[in-house]
Amino acid sequence: MKTLEILKVARALIEKPENWTQGTNARGKSGNPVICTGNAAVCWCAHGAITRAAKGVWYGEADRALTRQCPPNVGYIYFNDTPGRTHPEVLALFDKAIEAEAGE
Repeated sequence: MKTLEILKVARALIEKPENWTQGTNARGKSGNPVICTGNAAVCWCAHGAITRAAKGVWYGEADRALTRQCPPNVGYIYFNDTPGRTHPEVLALFDKAIEAEAGE
């Protein structure tokens, strides 16, 4: 799976606000943390969505693509989990990474 595909699938996973989370890779229906690649997951953080989208393949380039769109010295995992961070801000991060990857 290519970086651009992983980014697009991950973004689609968290497109709806109810499918996005902070503080853990994924949550189940009850709101408790679950394994992000498991069937119980219903919402994901940015990293959990990348991991799930990659379906077991190496996703380091997708990690880097998102991190390149973050403020200096801020990784995308911290960006996602920063208190006060909004769902639209995380989607915008994905959008910028997707646009950058598509342009290469």
